[in-house]
Amino acid sequence: MADKILAWSYSRWDTYRKCPFLAKCKFVLKLKEPGSEAMDRGTGIHKKLETYLAGRARGFPREAVLLKETYVELKKAKPRTELEITFNSKWELTQWMGRDAWCRIKVDALVLPKVENPVVKVVDHKTGKLKEYGEYDEQLELYGLAGLLSFPIAEKAEAKLLFVDAGKEVPCEPFLRKDVEKLKKKWELRVTPMLKDEKFKPTPGHACKWCHFRKDNGGPCKF
Repeated sequence: MADKILAWSYSRWDTYRKCPFLAKCKFVLKLKEPGSEAMDRGTGIHKKLETYLAGRARGFPREAVLLKETYVELKKAKPRTELEITFNSKWELTQWMGRDAWCRIKVDALVLPKVENPVVKVVDHKTGKLKEYGEYDEQLELYGLAGLLSFPIAEKAEAKLLFVDAGKEVPCEPFLRKDVEKLKKKWELRVTPMLKDEKFKPTPGHACKWCHFRKDNGGPCKF
């Protein structure tokens, strides 16, 4: 069993920056966490939206009614759904389960760029509570980079999150082709400490009381 994290995604990096030991439990030791009603609900809504956008649904998902107009317009653009984008360490496209897979990004919906409109649009569905604006900047940044790298015809990438429960859209400023090298370097600096880490020290704090791997829950953490 590897003693390092060998490949990353946004969720892996986000987990690691919150607590390296939690990342070790989940992604190195492969320890399982119990499911929840909220997780099951989120998975179900994602599936319904995927089915709707792909044109296979009989009606519109009632859970997303607050954003119905947005989703109707998105469907008209005929997006790709549940798109798996994978890069190797040189930021070259590769296979999702390829031996050289280094970064994996699953996109809920993506509108392809066209010659007459060279803009790639990346959309992610969210359920649950909407956090403060600014909490999602890195995720949107990674989506924008993935769109530009995946489709060389694109001159601009627009990324946004759709919070179905809150009925809110969280967009960001467009990313341009000239931003690609800068964005790649930013992400390399962010993830390198995680990919090199062999100690995975825990960072105890307020969130520990919800952690499945905490000491008083019988888990392997010392806190």
